[in-house]
Amino acid sequence: MTITENIQSVFSKNNFSNAWNKIKAKSSQYGIDKITIEDFSQHYQDYVKKLLEEVINGKYVPEPYQLIYIKKENKEFRPISLLTLKDKLLQTVAASYYYEKLNKFFTDTNYAYRPGKGHVKAVKRVKDYISRKFYFSAHLDIDNFFDSMDRLLLIEKVKNYIENEIILNLFEMWIQTGAVYNFKYIDRGVGIAQGGVISPLLSNVYMNSFDHELQQKNITNVRYSDNILLLAKNENELKENYNFVKGYLNKELKLRINKGVKFANYDNGIEFLGILFKDKKLTIASGKFETMKRKFSERITKTHFTNIPEVLKNSIEGIRRYYYQFDTEEQLLELAEKIITDMAAKSSALENEISLNTAINTIKTLNLSRIVASKSNNYFINLYKNFFRTDKEKLLDKSNKIRRKIEINSRKYIKIWYENLDLIISTAFSSIGKRGSSIVVRNKGEVLNEVTVKKIKNMIIATKGVTISSNAVELLAEHKIRIDYLDTLGKPYAAIVPAGTGISPEVIAQVKSLNDIKAQKIIKYIILAKTKNQLGILKFFKKNRKNLQSNETWMHEEKFMDEIIETINEMSFEENLNDFRDKILGFEGTFASSYWRLFAMLLPEGYAFEKREHKNAQNPVNIMLNYGYGILYTRIHTSIIMSGLNPQVGFLHRQSKNKPALVFDLIEPFRAPVVDRTVISFVSKGKKLNVTPQNFADTVKSKLSRKIIERLASNFYYRNKAVNLNQLILNISNDLKKYIADESKTFKPFLVKW
Repeated sequence: MTITENIQSVFSKNNFSNAWNKIKAKSSQYGIDKITIEDFSQHYQDYVKKLLEEVINGKYVPEPYQLIYIKKENKEFRPISLLTLKDKLLQTVAASYYYEKLNKFFTDTNYAYRPGKGHVKAVKRVKDYISRKFYFSAHLDIDNFFDSMDRLLLIEKVKNYIENEIILNLFEMWIQTGAVYNFKYIDRGVGIAQGGVISPLLSNVYMNSFDHELQQKNITNVRYSDNILLLAKNENELKENYNFVKGYLNKELKLRINKGVKFANYDNGIEFLGILFKDKKLTIASGKFETMKRKFSERITKTHFTNIPEVLKNSIEGIRRYYYQFDTEEQLLELAEKIITDMAAKSSALENEISLNTAINTIKTLNLSRIVASKSNNYFINLYKNFFRTDKEKLLDKSNKIRRKIEINSRKYIKIWYENLDLIISTAFSSIGKRGSSIVVRNKGEVLNEVTVKKIKNMIIATKGVTISSNAVELLAEHKIRIDYLDTLGKPYAAIVPAGTGISPEVIAQVKSLNDIKAQKIIKYIILAKTKNQLGILKFFKKNRKNLQSNETWMHEEKFMDEIIETINEMSFEENLNDFRDKILGFEGTFASSYWRLFAMLLPEGYAFEKREHKNAQNPVNIMLNYGYGILYTRIHTSIIMSGLNPQVGFLHRQSKNKPALVFDLIEPFRAPVVDRTVISFVSKGKKLNVTPQNFADTVKSKLSRKIIERLASNFYYRNKAVNLNQLILNISNDLKKYIADESKTFKPFLVKW
């Protein structure tokens, strides 16, 4: 069981160097000898040489700890023992060496002060136990754990693992060393120093027999230093285990449990390590959260405004590391908003001493998006500004809200207008003719529609047996109106394009850009926009689905998708175009698998949507998606022609004969916000639609196409302008043209805000 080692392997030159780098990185305080980091660095080689000689010759004796007291949250004081730098260096070398060596002797329920463990894995272990119906818990912590360890017992336990006499003597001296407070040497004869580098390792050695005893008795537990959580499937078992633990700690280890042991069951919530386990969520325990907010408020009150980022930096980073990976987004947003509110109140009390520019720069430096990734710095800047808005500005804001309500109400009239802008012929065996400056659609002699040509942007023929006169074609061509033919499932198969809308000079630049880094950037921008829009759609619908907000599958997939987006975002452009394209398409394909799994969860029961079917779709949802993409396809194709680009020359999709690769490129970011969203809403209202390839035209084609056209025509604010998707599609094509022609520094595909 013991470890065979020699002084040279433990205190090697490399181990000393690594230990010293750790100490310098932490800007450690000095101990009783007053030697600072700067002083030690200047004579590092001499100090190390002398230390090693003293250890080998048995002359090394550690200095007493410098004792200081730190105020705790409960207003009590916690003693901290400061080492001299030479003692800290020696302990750091020994601790680093033995952490790795002793780790294999510890049980897997011990999560503190161990490589590869930590609080996140401890929390996940508790979550796993709860998933296996360990619903009853007792949370206990040891009273004055470090100060109460029996030193002689600890030394005996250390001897179980270390046999080298010199190193044993070092450990014994570190255990027995006392402290100095106000120039007085203090040694209670019990406990080990809180602040000693070696102390955490020694605490695990001390508790190891306890961990193994619980393992042998099959007592379910998770231990994090002096915090112990016992779990059981019933109350009787829990009480038995608690009584055993209490007795063992007292009798075998001479430790006592603090008063106020928290017995709980999962229905009411279980707390451990500041986390509340309840309703399949892991949130910050309420008491911990309130304390957190209070402490931030106190520090902001005491700190000069421009120094706030520096003062809060470590705390914010600590919160990010500790809580960010759990279900804490709402709480962390509340905390971040409280910080901004406190900052605004502070600057308000300073009577305009803090300028708006200073405040904005301070908020940017603070960078609260570190703990709330869903909100940008602009969100927090606007929150700060809102604190100082005048009554006039608030009135204007109210006026804007009223204006938006009026806008929403007016959309029903806009719908009628835009239904005519896209003339869709979906009645089989119709005939299209001309009457003056209007297009007339008839079926069996009856006039179905008559529209002046000035109100038409595109004509879509989406059914079989339709005839069109040459006079009608000529009238449409004169007004630069394109005619697209879609099959019964919405797949484009032909088009009549007015003369004079051929390939523009920009096509040369378009082809050249395939050999430029621009091609890779365009691909990356398109895939990022597509994946972000898909994830945005999912989050948009999840907001009103309570059953999905705590669904583990959903949360897992959503987190996974966020990680893929981050991976894509970090991709560099060092590879050639083909390799880059293949790699990013691999990420996009993995992302799509998760997207369609969650998409299926948004659909009403009965649609049996299992996967995307592109060709010969039989599933009703896939039939509708394909049809909607067909309508969108014609818009993209038209916009590309109008911008002067060549639809055959794509970036993301490879060129092949008769394949409009650029159309497939630019359609990607629009699929989810235009078609996927419309289809989800469409099938979620009323009874289940019995759609098949045979009856699609008779059941929903006309209604669905109208909904998609309305969606394309609906107004919203994008980049601070009121626009609709029809306009944006054309704008995006023009933006791409400018980027390719070096008229613009960047290309930004459509990214929807939810």
